[in-house]
Amino acid sequence: MKITDKKLLSEYDAFCKNDLTKKIPKGNTKDWRLRVGDCIYDYSANSEPTIRKGVHNEGNRQRDLGGYNSLLSGHFYYFGVEARPLPTELKELIKKNQGHKKLEKPDLIQKFEKWIEQFEKNKLYADPQMRWLFDRDLSDGELSSCIKEKLANDEDENEETLC
Repeated sequence: MKITDKKLLSEYDAFCKNDLTKKIPKGNTKDWRLRVGDCIYDYSANSEPTIRKGVHNEGNRQRDLGGYNSLLSGHFYYFGVEARPLPTELKELIKKNQGHKKLEKPDLIQKFEKWIEQFEKNKLYADPQMRWLFDRDLSDGELSSCIKEKLANDEDENEETLC
């Protein structure tokens, strides 16, 4: 994903309500695709955002609201369960956990851009890797278990710089 815009979380909520209603999760549906929207918090009620029913619960709040901005893109590739293997010379780009990696090697960035151009941008190639988790209704206890397991497995969420 190439970041093409950013909005404060409250601005993102308003943007979704006006322009991207499909990003607002619909918790009372059997269709997993409607439950996984990423406009998770409603900022219209008061100063403290309320969580919308979907695949997140209060156990996710601290992590979800740990930043100030939502990052948006009009230039992305989503491979999901059909991930494409990177050529060996691009393996150092990989960041295994959530967070981000700052790249300061123009030649490496250029090689990646040349490689990724073979794919159509702004396309969803396949379902998410963890789709099976959302094919059913999850109780609050199950959602809390998921976030605890995720936090335990994320060893390093800090910025990683590749110089």
